[in-house]
Amino acid sequence: MNSFEKISLKLKITGLFEEAIFQDWILHRARVLGLDVQIRLSSLTEIQCLVSGNPILVEALEIACSLGPINSIVENIEII
Repeated sequence: MNSFEKISLKLKITGLFEEAIFQDWILHRARVLGLDVQIRLSSLTEIQCLVSGNPILVEALEIACSLGPINSIVENIEII
C-alpha cells in the first residue's frame, strides 16, 4: 500500500446522538484528515456515511467516530 492509494468504504454508526451535531462533527474531522465524506443516512440512532481517502486516515476517522462528540453515545461502528 502506498501513500497515494485511495479507498472508499461505508460506515454504519449506531448509538444515541443528536444527528446534526454528530454529522457536523464527522464532517469537520474528515476535513482535518483530508477525507471525502458523504452522509447517506442519519437518524437519532444511526448514521451511515461513505468515506474516501487514504486507508490509514479512513481508519483514523473510524476511531475518532467511536469516541464521538461529548453528547453522543456510540455503541457500534461497522463497515457495510
